[in-house]
Amino acid sequence: MLYIKDRVSRSHRCGLLTRSFPKVLAENPKIHDIRPNVDAISSIVLKVGGFAYPHYFASLFGMSRVVGISRQIVYERLEARGGKGTPIVCPKYLYAGDETVSG
Repeated sequence: MLYIKDRVSRSHRCGLLTRSFPKVLAENPKIHDIRPNVDAISSIVLKVGGFAYPHYFASLFGMSRVVGISRQIVYERLEARGGKGTPIVCPKYLYAGDETVSG
């Protein structure tokens, strides 16, 4: 059973990590993007919630994304535009000529 005090202190820890990580990571010149992704916070929540198998974190994150993508596909094919679905996207490639790209 989690008590209010535990919830507040755990929430405080997540906020502290979010604020302190950029400062610590900025010290390394090889790191350019110092914002934590959703997996950083999700792993903290799983650990605090008592999930004892951290080597499964990546699998759990992947499965949750698959569920979201699958739901989006079902919506687009069956429910969008009154059940007509959305058209399949066919990208067009346009020939730009003999222009050389310098970089």
